[in-house]
Amino acid sequence: SAPDELALARLFESVGNLEEFSTVFGRWCDREDAGSDVSDHLELARMNQSRNESALAEQRAERATAVAPENADAWSLLAELKRADDRLEVAADAFERAADHSSAWEGAVHLIAAAECIRELELDRAHALLVRARQNDPGSIDVPVALARIADELDRWEETEQAAETTLDLAPCASLDPSVQLEVAVLGGRAARKLDHREVSRRLFEIAVGIDADHVVALEGIAEAHFEDGHYGLVRGPLER
Repeated sequence: SAPDELALARLFESVGNLEEFSTVFGRWCDREDAGSDVSDHLELARMNQSRNESALAEQRAERATAVAPENADAWSLLAELKRADDRLEVAADAFERAADHSSAWEGAVHLIAAAECIRELELDRAHALLVRARQNDPGSIDVPVALARIADELDRWEETEQAAETTLDLAPCASLDPSVQLEVAVLGGRAARKLDHREVSRRLFEIAVGIDADHVVALEGIAEAHFEDGHYGLVRGPLER
């Protein structure tokens, strides 16, 4: 009977025989008379994952999404497993499904993960996912960081500049790694320079130099902004560092 099979599975689990537990518990989960739910399928999938049984974990996670397609945890676990298996497009789809059934904040996290998975395959789709993530959680610093990178790759200079400024405005409250601040400041400074926003460009490059005093691109950007503003006496300083 189903209760006996579940009891046997738990017995195997209690004595550390996880291989037999996986077999018996999986069989119980799939019985029509068991009364199992998505949490049971997820328990088994995570146990398989912890034992590096990726194929079994994926099968069980897929079963969990079939049982409860509205369950964000099921889609998130499936996405993580597909990402680990380097099936990035499938992982992106699963992260997006997780976002569909999450709170706004959690949804933004899933959308960022989806964008990162798909970035090398479909840059425009990755950008669209990040725009949606920004709508979900305007206060997230991870969103503008990712947007600055992708907008730069798409030559969307105004968006790169805006994302960089947003990132650096949020950075003091977000404990953002200085290397990331440096990267984003330089991306924003270059974008602002292309837009002929010299004041913004200079300010962003000065932030970069504040992090890395010898950053060549930033120093050259500051000097160029001074030169174009006619402040010739200020050009030499950055170039002589």
